[in-house]
Amino acid sequence: MTTPPTRRTIFSLAAGLGFLLLCEPVSADNLQTATLTFAASGATGPCPDEESFRNQVAARLGYQPFEQDGEHHVSVTLRAVRDRVHGRAEVLRSGQANPGVRELDGEITKCEALVSALATTVAIAIDPVRSVQPAIVAPPPATNDRPPPEPPPPPPEQRAPPQAPPSSHSPRITIFGTAGALAAVGLAPGPAVGGGVGVGLRRDVLSLEVSGQVETTPGTTRADSGDRVQATVFSAVLSPCGHLGRWLACGTGRLGVLQGRAPDVVHPSLGTSLIAALGARGGYILPLSSALALRGLVSAEFPLVRTSLTIDGASVWTAPPFAAAFELGVVVTVP
Repeated sequence: MTTPPTRRTIFSLAAGLGFLLLCEPVSADNLQTATLTFAASGATGPCPDEESFRNQVAARLGYQPFEQDGEHHVSVTLRAVRDRVHGRAEVLRSGQANPGVRELDGEITKCEALVSALATTVAIAIDPVRSVQPAIVAPPPATNDRPPPEPPPPPPEQRAPPQAPPSSHSPRITIFGTAGALAAVGLAPGPAVGGGVGVGLRRDVLSLEVSGQVETTPGTTRADSGDRVQATVFSAVLSPCGHLGRWLACGTGRLGVLQGRAPDVVHPSLGTSLIAALGARGGYILPLSSALALRGLVSAEFPLVRTSLTIDGASVWTAPPFAAAFELGVVVTVP
């Protein structure tokens, strides 16, 4: 004789069937896949690498979406210029004509946060559904074995002293060269133009540059005596500078010679005179690439020796107590 099932038995069977349905694993057929192109240029040392980027996207989706023959295509580029980094993420989904693009710009010291934001953008673009779901973490397997007790801490005299964490990176010394066009007043009897080239070293926010400059009056200038005079200045300039972002401020020291000429007198050459001056200059550097930048400088100088030009024993021009100049040129950094 068969005993009819009780209500409790029926309820237990239904609950067990529902639990099995809920615990059935999700099929992997609908997981989104993509190919990844990752490129970095410039000094991107503090930035995460390609493997780290792959892992960040996988952590947001709960699976690794990047395969060699993925359905979609993802392109990520990082470009560092001095102390800034530019990031670009481009996702082209299968069947779409135009890719989705996001670009971010920030300081090189905050590159990890910038790459993390790009990873979130890429995860949402690849799989919008799973990117917003919390990751499911499997519980650890049950065990009846108790962990062994932790050993007691050593006495204070045996404990190792705490060590300072290692520095993420130390500033490196870079070599740079400069070239520019000059315009000056107060350095010669009239407005002078010329050019200069230099070489320098930079470490972090400090730099030191040595340059050679030539400035000349493009024509003749009437002195107070009525004589026409010309002058050419050959000098070396030493400039220690401090940098704040793209701005710089420098002290300057100049040492050189001034050659004078009076074309209307019997002996046109007015000889060579020593010049020396101290001053300051400031400017702005506009990066064009990781190795090339434009630079504009404005300077003021105060002569230590006020040079004079004389004709027949009489002074016809004396250097003023103040000179100013403007320079526009380029800066080339050696990688």
